[in-house]
Amino acid sequence: MASQVSVSISTSSLLLLAFFLVTPRARSDLVRDTCKKCAEVDFNSCARSLESDPRSRGADLRGLGLVSFDLLRGQLASTGEYIRRIMSRKWDPYTRRCLSDCKEMYGDSSSRMEDVIPAYRAGRYADVQTWLSGVLTYEDTCESQFSERGKVSPLTKQNRDTLQLGTIALCIVDFCQDGIVTMDRNKVVVE
Repeated sequence: MASQVSVSISTSSLLLLAFFLVTPRARSDLVRDTCKKCAEVDFNSCARSLESDPRSRGADLRGLGLVSFDLLRGQLASTGEYIRRIMSRKWDPYTRRCLSDCKEMYGDSSSRMEDVIPAYRAGRYADVQTWLSGVLTYEDTCESQFSERGKVSPLTKQNRDTLQLGTIALCIVDFCQDGIVTMDRNKVVVE
């Protein structure tokens, strides 16, 4: 009898251990497979970004969308704060105007993100795509206005990071719009 108890405890322990070892790997594969299928994003940056949030380990594709929105919101907020800090430096009038425009665009983008999550949860993917596309347009406008007069943008890294995170979010929303609920290297499952 004692040997049966120890065998069943050992079997239960092994099954529990196997579950915890396999589940994060499967979710990590979801992140990597999603990043591979997002053609417009850098794979390494995508995987690093999504995996930096612990919620991605337990997320399905829709959950990765929520993670990507939070990452983008954080990027928008930190860039807005960065712009506020560097505006106190001495800049020529044109660069100061560009920075002011960028500050306003990043503020508008942050406000738009407040509407994204409820719309996403309600399955209003077309609205989410429109809002995220607007965020990407603002980022592009912010960066390009500096070069119009031969200026070097002091926001190139921040704009590039925003573009990357926004593109990841938009890619995931596109998958959801297409009815994709999960994917792996060999197949895409559609609802």
